[in-house]
Amino acid sequence: MSKNTDWQVENLRITAFPENNASVSASAMWEQYIGREPDETQTQRGKLDARGIEYKNGRIFLIEQPGRIEWRYLTKPDDADSSEFPIIGSLEQELNVIVDLSKKWLNNSSDMFRLDRLAFGAVLLNPVESMLRGYKNLKEFLPFLNLDNLSDFNYQVNRRRDSRIVEGLPINRLTRWSVVSLKLDLIQAGVADLDFASRLELDINTVPERINSLPSEKLVNLFDELVQMGLELSKKGDIE
Repeated sequence: MSKNTDWQVENLRITAFPENNASVSASAMWEQYIGREPDETQTQRGKLDARGIEYKNGRIFLIEQPGRIEWRYLTKPDDADSSEFPIIGSLEQELNVIVDLSKKWLNNSSDMFRLDRLAFGAVLLNPVESMLRGYKNLKEFLPFLNLDNLSDFNYQVNRRRDSRIVEGLPINRLTRWSVVSLKLDLIQAGVADLDFASRLELDINTVPERINSLPSEKLVNLFDELVQMGLELSKKGDIE
């Protein structure tokens, strides 16, 4: 049964782990899939190659590190006002941005490298008027939650499920549930106030124990499966 919580996107990502830590040309990928000069770059020799630009309703980053490469979709700097939670838009509206880009990328990834692992990640928020309201929202997803005298709650769980796309491949379905606060400085009044949000972090990933690389011809469908598992958890809560 779906819940009533309207999840908003703080960030979305796809993470890939090239076979044998293969070297990947981030610049070539950026040119192929974005096609514009980045307006932000970060480099650390041998450790990090990152570039970003405004994209759709947020910003897209391509981040290459040893053993992994990641596309991340997150808030524009101008939208990340310290007086508001960093939100791009609703999950329903923004999910296809990373999904569409990922499918184009994964359709061609066999020409560049093979993958040992693949992951879909998301940080989702639901701003509320009080901490208690945030916990009541979480109780819809975590029925065991006892609201009496509850504070500093942070629940993490991984419930593995076998893939229907790649035979014999277990998938980690890691969720982290919490209520977070944002301090607002009300200068004119000379006081501080708090805003709150229910928070769900998703990390849906293929297991690291697998020996063989993932089949290139199934990467798009496999990523779609990871996304659907994440959506199911965001709608139904902590389920087997």
